[in-house]
Amino acid sequence: MRLGCPQRSLGHNHPDKELGTKDITLIGLYVNGFEVDNYDRTDPGEGETSTDMLLTQTIRCGVTHTIHLYIDGPGGGDGWRILSSGTSINVKLHTASGMDYYVPLSVV
Repeated sequence: MRLGCPQRSLGHNHPDKELGTKDITLIGLYVNGFEVDNYDRTDPGEGETSTDMLLTQTIRCGVTHTIHLYIDGPGGGDGWRILSSGTSINVKLHTASGMDYYVPLSVV
């Protein structure tokens, strides 16, 4: 997904929305409304979420960047964390400028 650059990209309810011409700085990643438990980690703790995204990460204009999200299922106290195939989750990327980018995903 490309964010903050003048091309067609995923945007909040507008798949073809033009998103500007500046770099963006991501400062948060949320899953179903909850901020991930750990940044810059590929292994979530039991019942936790983690991402390889840095807590503050700049995405340069024109550069495709991949962010991985890791969710540990059973064992967590929150019911939404126990996922099965076909379950939909909503991911929100929050930027330093206050913009939010929503990415609906399905568990495979």
